[in-house]
Amino acid sequence: MDHPNTLAALERLAPTMAGMTEVLQVLTAGSISAGNRAVTTLLAKVIRQQLLDDGSEALGISFASKTLFGRCWAYWDRRFDNGLPPGSNDLRQLSSENLGPDPDFAHVAAHYDLPLVGRHT
Repeated sequence: MDHPNTLAALERLAPTMAGMTEVLQVLTAGSISAGNRAVTTLLAKVIRQQLLDDGSEALGISFASKTLFGRCWAYWDRRFDNGLPPGSNDLRQLSSENLGPDPDFAHVAAHYDLPLVGRHT
């Protein structure tokens, strides 16, 4: 959502978004990564309803983390929403651990002095 072209398209759509003018006067990259998740959620709902230039639907959203540690990701499970069984390219759980051997995750957890918990049973 933080690409200049996406931001410009959202800015053009903003006047048509119910509730947008009540929560935000100017749409900026800072608005997307700020603490007000109501704005991010509203923008995500609008993006989900749009057709992309190639006629496809967006798979999800991605934007810079407000902590500057990577990106925030969200995806839409459209097959589930449409009552269809999982497809061959759907996300899969690879482990029952709530975190894997991810050095980036460990780095951020250490930065905020957060404990790393083990396997959930």
